[in-house]
Amino acid sequence: MNTQNTKLTPKERKKKRLEEYKKWLEQSNTVILLETTMPAIEVWSLKKELKEKQADYHVVKNRLFSMALENIYGEKPDINGFTAAVFCKDDPIIPAKSIMKLVNEKKASLKFGYCGKKQIDQEDIKKLANVAASYKELIGKLIYAIEYPLVSFSYIIQSPLQRFIFSLNKIKENKSLK
Repeated sequence: MNTQNTKLTPKERKKKRLEEYKKWLEQSNTVILLETTMPAIEVWSLKKELKEKQADYHVVKNRLFSMALENIYGEKPDINGFTAAVFCKDDPIIPAKSIMKLVNEKKASLKFGYCGKKQIDQEDIKKLANVAASYKELIGKLIYAIEYPLVSFSYIIQSPLQRFIFSLNKIKENKSLK
């Protein structure tokens, strides 16, 4: 047990927990709330899986977390039941897929979440999980889609010039042979 926490009064512990929640929310671009009563062994494996995907899983206290949401997003939702939150720092698509796997296996149920500063509902989370590629892959595809026509255009422009230079060199070779 953490001896530093035992020295704090209950009010101080709650204030510290609230500040911790606010920090997690500020550092995340996406937060997904779910209800689950998974056994500890399954939670540990889920935490490990999510950590590899740049996301964190934490069980939160409803009233304090609701207060943190109000401080960060300006709205205080009513949160009930056993609540866990998944905080995504970078790409929300891959962790959303892991969460949906739990939902499909009936080990968890979705509540709601936030993507950017916008609240998202269960349907939005499902859509996020159904995106075929990760955020980085989508950005890569976008860059390729922009770059490919430019590269092709440069080859098209260079081709006649290269043929012209090649033809001049052939003419020069033929004249030097005569």
